[in-house]
Amino acid sequence: FDALPVRQAVRAGGAWRERVVGIEAGRLAFGLGGAVQGPEAEAGRVREWSPAGEAAAAEIGRRLAAAGGAALVIDYGAEAPETGGGDTLQALAGGAYADPLAAPGEADLTAHVDLAALARAAEGAGARAWPVTTQGAFLERLGIVANAPIDARDRPRRTFSVDGEPLPVGPAQRDDGCTDGSAVESRRTIRPRIARALRH
Repeated sequence: FDALPVRQAVRAGGAWRERVVGIEAGRLAFGLGGAVQGPEAEAGRVREWSPAGEAAAAEIGRRLAAAGGAALVIDYGAEAPETGGGDTLQALAGGAYADPLAAPGEADLTAHVDLAALARAAEGAGARAWPVTTQGAFLERLGIVANAPIDARDRPRRTFSVDGEPLPVGPAQRDDGCTDGSAVESRRTIRPRIARALRH
């Protein structure tokens, strides 16, 4: 979901104006377009939303409602971004941050995911969304700590690694302001073992 297009609006002149892309001095540049609806906020605040992401979540919800099953969504972002939560659009090229407009098509674009909006879209299509949880809590529920080597369980920060990359797990590392996953299922009953893994 983080790679799907986002729309942005900037609070300016007492209104929300959509951020658009135009040409300035022969190069792509951000500018402000027409007014769009939005909640009250102080000047300069930026808000993001993803119609494409919500449409995809709604389609997943419709399929689950019709055929049963479950969908596990693992991504990064906020469970419920505050009003004007900020500009999270960024570009990555060659493992480094880049200007998102400098070389179109040559960098990976990404933005934080509004997990609550995805859940609402799926529920609106007939699915049931489980509460959003963090990566650390989710992995603990799946038994990563219980199945770790004894010496790893006693480490204060419970840091594990996958393919050489550090993987933070445990209460000391959950409160990072970013949420890593959500689960959506059909309104039909799913197997208790899966339900226990996804439930609070």
